[in-house]
Amino acid sequence: MSMSTKRICTQVHVESGADARESGANGKSITFAELPPDIQQLVVDAMSIPEAVLWSGTSKVDRQLVVGRIKRVLALTGHPWNFAYTRLLPNDISFHVEVEHKPWIDDNAMIIFADAIASGALVQIHTLDLGWNNIGDEGLKAFADACASGALENLQELDLCQNKITDVGFATIFPLLEKGGKLAGLTSFGIGSGITVGGVKAFAGVLASGALAQVTTLGLNHNTIGDEGLSALADACANGALPQLTSLYLVDNNIGSVGIAALAACANRAFVHVNTMHLSYNAIGDVGLIALVDACANGAFAHLIHIEIEDSSIGDIGLTALANACANEALVNLTLLDIMGNRFGDDGLSALATACENGALANLTFLNIHDNPIGDDGLSALAAACDNAKLPSLKILIVEDIDHEALSAVCLKRNISLE
Repeated sequence: MSMSTKRICTQVHVESGADARESGANGKSITFAELPPDIQQLVVDAMSIPEAVLWSGTSKVDRQLVVGRIKRVLALTGHPWNFAYTRLLPNDISFHVEVEHKPWIDDNAMIIFADAIASGALVQIHTLDLGWNNIGDEGLKAFADACASGALENLQELDLCQNKITDVGFATIFPLLEKGGKLAGLTSFGIGSGITVGGVKAFAGVLASGALAQVTTLGLNHNTIGDEGLSALADACANGALPQLTSLYLVDNNIGSVGIAALAACANRAFVHVNTMHLSYNAIGDVGLIALVDACANGAFAHLIHIEIEDSSIGDIGLTALANACANEALVNLTLLDIMGNRFGDDGLSALATACENGALANLTFLNIHDNPIGDDGLSALAAACDNAKLPSLKILIVEDIDHEALSAVCLKRNISLE
């Protein structure tokens, strides 16, 4: 592709809203085949744009989030005609819509996009990120129908998180995920945010039959699966489902200690390869964390390197249990521990610092304990551990009081970023 073609493509994207108004589209539903030939040609030409990253007003935070997550990004505004300016890349493509500005991709826009999929225009893509939109059951059904012919047979990563998909819509894609289905080869899959206990139990049944056997990343953030749903998922995994799973995302799901206990109880059978867990914004509490760390002390989650348990009602008792498990050589590979926004104080942090004094968490590079009721005693204990050359790999420490004298001094001496 010539530089002039690149320039034209970029200009069309930036001016697409005006172009659509001038063309009289006014948001009316059209099919991919009905798009003007020159616009269709832009789609074809864009196949050769390398590393295309186009932004349309997304915030700095969104950019950091997306760039950190995906290789190539296309920001759309949700108008049906904007799908005419889709940048199709040789290896993969990701869609991300600005979170703070409407309109987002809704069912009407998704139906137009599904028509493009059915036409075979996207057969080469590997990654499709449709997270953080307004896609509902109708849009997902259109997507499922388009994929039924194998139009996305090379797709490896599919993100449908943070949408308006309910159990009903979720069920429409089950046949695609089943063994032998057109999306059975996915390695990363996420969906939400209207999945309930019933939906995830049905999903667990599909997984138990061999669906998504290649998946390494499963994202169910911001649903309402609860303890019962997580228990069903854990039971399916204990019986052979998701054998390749390495990353599990369960943020904000109404999960309590019972669900976490079910997860922990079968961890040695079900989650042997898991290295990343996001469990934040659930009512895990001390009881749930104790169940989890007891499993770790017995050899579960031996490969865990990244765990986030923010805002999950963890107190001194729970953190002390975590510290004791680490002191007994659990979680030796952990590099990131994020426990901000809980309710532990000096006692819990002092227990963790003591464990570190005895060599625990030697590989930890990132520790976030911000927004907890920690006083001078806890921070002083942590400073002492760091000053004694413990936590030797620590690079980033996030705390409430960055002006604590002893902690500031040792972080400066050891070149630890105190934030």
